[in-house]
Amino acid sequence: MKLLERRTAELEAKETLTTADRQSALRMTKLLSDVSADFKNYHFAIVDQIKDEDGAKAEQDRLDDHQLKVMLLIDRLGELVEVPYKLNL
Repeated sequence: MKLLERRTAELEAKETLTTADRQSALRMTKLLSDVSADFKNYHFAIVDQIKDEDGAKAEQDRLDDHQLKVMLLIDRLGELVEVPYKLNL
């Protein structure tokens, strides 16, 4: 996840994005989806082993934090792949 955040920041820092940059952002969106699904599977496996309520709450907080980070990163990637001009209708 940290590598995706770093690469996104690198693309955001560019003055102009090439087609290859936008394609990279699209690939990162797919990778982010895969990483998030893996994290959720790992999370649910841990939750199944937790017996106490405090441990379950801590793990739920961890999942909520992860999902918020994923949503923010998806928004950032979405801005990178947006059409760079507006259509005049």
